[in-house]
Amino acid sequence: MKPLNNFILIDPILQDRTEAGLHLLENADTKDKMARGTVLAVGPGNRHGSEIVPLPVKEGDKVLFDPFNAAKVVHEGKTLALARESALFAIL
Repeated sequence: MKPLNNFILIDPILQDRTEAGLHLLENADTKDKMARGTVLAVGPGNRHGSEIVPLPVKEGDKVLFDPFNAAKVVHEGKTLALARESALFAIL
């Protein structure tokens, strides 16, 4: 799957523990809090006039993203996130 424009395909990392080591219960509340992930594919970038400006992330980057501004898509049996560049907070 190849994203278009400024879309980024992300494989979300589900966290089952907090950084302090507390175990998170798997329910609807915690399943939607996928805020980390690995970039699987990147669109060509943003159009600025006649020029295309590439996105700052590349395949394999670990990122923090807003799961509420990402579409959940199922590709080859795996649930992935499709987000615009603006939904990314940081490259880890």
